[in-house]
This record gives sequence, structure tokens and C-alpha cells, in this order.
Amino acid sequence: MKYDDLFLYGSLVDLDIGYWKAQRKLLPEDLCLSLGPAGEKVFSLGRKRLIPKEKTIGFQRIEHTARKALEDASLPFPLSGARFVPAERVQEIDAGLQALRSEFEDLTRQFAFEYPEIRSSVRPTLIEAADEVWQSIARNGSNGASREDFERAFLARIESAYPDPRELGRKFRFSWRFFAITAPKNGTLVPESAIEATERARVRDGVRQKVAAQEEAEVREVIASMARDLRAQLMGPISFVLEKVKRGESVNERSLNNIRRICDRVQGLNFLGDAKLDEALRELQGSLVGVTAQEVRTVDGVRAQVATAFSGIASEIKTLADADVETMAESLKLGRRRFRI
Repeated sequence: MKYDDLFLYGSLVDLDIGYWKAQRKLLPEDLCLSLGPAGEKVFSLGRKRLIPKEKTIGFQRIEHTARKALEDASLPFPLSGARFVPAERVQEIDAGLQALRSEFEDLTRQFAFEYPEIRSSVRPTLIEAADEVWQSIARNGSNGASREDFERAFLARIESAYPDPRELGRKFRFSWRFFAITAPKNGTLVPESAIEATERARVRDGVRQKVAAQEEAEVREVIASMARDLRAQLMGPISFVLEKVKRGESVNERSLNNIRRICDRVQGLNFLGDAKLDEALRELQGSLVGVTAQEVRTVDGVRAQVATAFSGIASEIKTLADADVETMAESLKLGRRRFRI
């Protein structure tokens, strides 16, 4: 099993989103404090907001939406930190991210246009904050500077955290790339004698076998990791409902619908051909056909049926056997497919 086999079935996606958070770490000198090395390790002064929160909340919403959409259509890939998207979902994710990037860029242009006015509107609040700090210090009898000098230094430190309007665009980014991992390729050999060539061929074959074995082990671990992740996505809600049923607590319709939604999502991500997972999904979906939360709460027979079904399914998907990985790895070699972006 090689990376080439695995990446016939999907692609890694690396999503990079960033924007100006409009915050600055509060420094001891802002409050006329003098902390030594020990104090700096112990005390944390927090952060101050440089502009109103509502001015950046739109960027937070877009980032959350983008990462949630990618998470719902992909699996974590343990070797790179990126997400593995099955081939059937690549075009969907690409189109969704393009739409969100367009919205992000529109919001960025609007923010850049309003930026000078936003800074001006915040300045009176900063002056008021500087005055409050100075008065607090004065009450403690530790102010060593006049009000004007303190406020001037305070504002200078704060304003140094604002990016220059001409550089503001560099604080915002929204990009992604699709890529695959490939094994190292052999380089070109230099001219050599017959004896040297024979020895180099022997060494090269040994290196090639070692690289192939390492790649094989890595790919199988990747498959095992993604399979475990899919199974864990089912285990969470199943365990939650099962424990409530066992304790005789109420089960609501939202919990059952959540399981149904997760079943659909996991089914769409099971490109690995995990037969045990497919079987568990069918059993789980079958156990919920026509079942309502009210019946689980009030009908003993339905309650016992759900508890039995959930217990059996949970035990089935709790562990990932090596044999499962072997089967899935072999299945990916059949019916090879390729896709293009």
C-alpha cells in the first residue's frame, strides 16, 4: 500500500485564514507596574481590545463557517496536520471555500475603508481609559508622572499596536491548497565503473526497499487513524444516549436526530471501505427507524430495544483490529480513480 494508492481516493487540504484580531497584550508599564523575572512568570495581565468587538466578529464567523464545512467533509490526516477530503467532496469544498473567500475579501475591503474612522472613534475611549488608570495609580500614591505625561505615553504605546493603513491588507488572508504526499524518488546516478555500478545498485535496492517498507507502514497507520476517527464520531453520541437510557433519564428528539445526522455524515466519509463501520451504520440507522424520543422515554420495550442495539453497536466499533486495516488497505488498490481540480 503506497501513498499513490491512498491519494487516488482523495486529497489533503490545507486551509489558512488570518485577520487582524485588533487586540494588544497588556504590558506592566501600561499600569506603571515593575515586574521582575519571577513576577513575569506568575502574572498575566491579559489583553486590551483596540477596536469594538463587532468590527471583527464577521471575520470570526466566516472562519468558523469555513473550518466547520471542511471538518464536516473531511478527516484529520495525522502526518501533516491538514484534512483529507474524499475525491467526491473535493469540488464541493472548493466551491464552498471560494464563496466564503469572496465574502471574506468583501468584508476586508469594507473594513479597510472604515479603518481610519474606526480609529478616530475609539480614541476618546482610550483617553478615558488612560485617565482612569492614572487616577487609580494616584490613589495608591505611586504615580511618578503628571497626568498629561502618563496619558501621552499610554496612548503612544496603544497606538503603536495599530497597523499602518497601507499595511493593513497584509493582516488578512484566506487561502487553501489541495495536495498529496508522495514517496521520495530516486535521483539520477553519475557515471561510474561496472564494480561501482553493481555496488551502488545493491545499496540503492536496499534503500528502495527500506523506503517502501516505511511508506507502507506510514500509510497503514494513516488509514487506521482515519478509521478510528470515523468510529469515534459515532461513539460519542451513541455513548451519550446509551448512558441516559441506562440511568433512566429522558432522551430528547434532538439527541436522536443528531445521531441520524452523524450517521449520514460518517457514511459519506467512509471512502476507506470500512465494512464493520458500514454494518454498524446500517444497524444504528435501522434501530432508529420510526423511533421517537417520546417512545424511548415512555415505552419500556422501545427503551430496551434502543439500549440493546446501542450497546451492541458500541462494542462493535470500540476497537480497530489490524485485520480491518489490512482489508481496507487492500481495498483501496482496487478500482483506482483519479480526479482533477
